[in-house]
Amino acid sequence: MIKVKVNLNNTIDKCRCGNLFSHWKKFSHQNISGCVVKDCNGVDIEGTFVQYPNSDDKTNYIIPLCSVHAKSTEVLEVLASCKFVSSDF
Repeated sequence: MIKVKVNLNNTIDKCRCGNLFSHWKKFSHQNISGCVVKDCNGVDIEGTFVQYPNSDDKTNYIIPLCSVHAKSTEVLEVLASCKFVSSDF
């Protein structure tokens, strides 16, 4: 498991993919149909900006989270099999 924290302060940049989930799918080359948080079965997923908590790495990454976890202020444990996509458009 990998620990992440949702970056609620990030402004959404437009990219040619249309939305953050489409951007994540295009660059991760993965096909995930549910939230990647441990023990979550949410299927209303969206691309979400996250960062590694307590890390010198302040890069914003995009991963697919359900609408509930996408608004979380807690540290989340996500599946290690989920590829993190840089938000550098």
